[in-house]
Amino acid sequence: PPSPCPRPDPLPHAPPDLPVLCRSPGGAPGAWVYVGGGAALQGPDWPQPFTVTLADGTFCPFAEEPRPLELALEGISAESFVNITRSLFLRDIVRPGPPQDVSAQSKGGRLHLSWAPPASWSSPHSYFLLRYQLEYQHWDGTTGSLQLEGVTETSVEGDVWWVQIRCQDPLVNSTWSPWTTWQKV
Repeated sequence: PPSPCPRPDPLPHAPPDLPVLCRSPGGAPGAWVYVGGGAALQGPDWPQPFTVTLADGTFCPFAEEPRPLELALEGISAESFVNITRSLFLRDIVRPGPPQDVSAQSKGGRLHLSWAPPASWSSPHSYFLLRYQLEYQHWDGTTGSLQLEGVTETSVEGDVWWVQIRCQDPLVNSTWSPWTTWQKV
């Protein structure tokens, strides 16, 4: 049988009989620990919103994932029961935010662009590189695009009118971030 996860005593706003059970992928007791609460469960028996966040103390975000994580949710009430299970690799759900602090300066028929990685992206940025894709539109309506890796500035030839940038994690070929809004140069 699964073993209860350690949790602080008392757990803030937690119903005293809330079962918090954890299992490793093989079914053995897991190394999961309580790391925080928030807002999710609420009802007549629990006037305060409540959520449980658990973390695997053995997880290393920089290691290769040999097998998927299994996320299981069980919900039981007097009228119903739900059981949902999903398998996933973290690398498949990584999606950086859009680049920030985009700056564009036009000089002598060239556009110099610079930007910063998303605020949510891990530091140091020199170690956690991103791949960037730029789209731009010239005054005459023609368009162009560039793909760059590991840099946060570049120059584009011609009279550019609009520009937008997005990024992705090249290590795991993640989903592309949302585009920045089109910026008029």
